[in-house]
Amino acid sequence: MIVCHCNEVNDARIRREISRGARDEIALAAACGVGTDCGGCLPALGRLLDECVACPLRTLVDATPAAALG
Repeated sequence: MIVCHCNEVNDARIRREISRGARDEIALAAACGVGTDCGGCLPALGRLLDECVACPLRTLVDATPAAALG
């Protein structure tokens, strides 16, 4: 499904970028241009980011104490 019509970015691409480490809308914008034009897709981006809370990488990063991250 196309999430960002301005840049023709689908949910599969967004999920792939999240699995590669994108943790917020800014990182997704840098990775694939999503959300950089009209902003109409920002609510959907938030939902996709929230869905990925169970992703192994995000769980590891979120569970790491801030002091250990530097």
